[in-house]
Amino acid sequence: MTIPTFGSSTTLAQPETITRHAAAVQLGITHKSLSMLITAGILTEPLLRADVDALAARDRLVGRSGELTVLRIGALTPASDPGRQFIGFAADIDDQQLADATLGMWRANPERVIGNRLYAVAMRTIPVALFAITGCPNIDAPLVDDSGKLRYRFDGELLARIEPAAGRPGQPTSTAENTIDGHGVVPSSFWVRSTVDASSPYRAAVEAIMTSRIAVDSGGPVGYLSGPA
Repeated sequence: MTIPTFGSSTTLAQPETITRHAAAVQLGITHKSLSMLITAGILTEPLLRADVDALAARDRLVGRSGELTVLRIGALTPASDPGRQFIGFAADIDDQQLADATLGMWRANPERVIGNRLYAVAMRTIPVALFAITGCPNIDAPLVDDSGKLRYRFDGELLARIEPAAGRPGQPTSTAENTIDGHGVVPSSFWVRSTVDASSPYRAAVEAIMTSRIAVDSGGPVGYLSGPA
């Protein structure tokens, strides 16, 4: 009879994949919210532990000065209101579809949104796109919804967005992309495409926002992240 021998280790080997339940717990979100991230292509199955670790390791975005408009959005679905075909986000939609689905129609203070300039789109605290708002074409003629609330659509320049990793070119096209990737908080399931280069005044904001997690409190989809009072 051979008696087995044993050693000891200070670390416990972890499997490469992780369950939905464990991923939701690690990210501090509900199972439904995790399913939404998967549907949108932010995470892909089987869930890799390294991808969940990358998102969980992100710092929460904190305002230092000024204010950031934040649109909290779900996975892409058909829109019921006029002026857009879809509402929400999916990693594989094109830039025009992204703008149509996220820039309106929303209940918001148009002057505040225009004044803030930066407009982040986030899904379950994960930023998926960032725009520089350039105007509000229906500011003088807002849509009145069934509850009597005013809704506005915004125009904006796309600064950065999430895209599927499978469609990524061989090399990033800007310094900002290299810097974002260098943070180590972008999982293998997607990459951040930035339209800004090293000379852009938006470069620092793109890097800070698109590698963070954003949490705001508001009574609707549009909220605001402010610096210290």
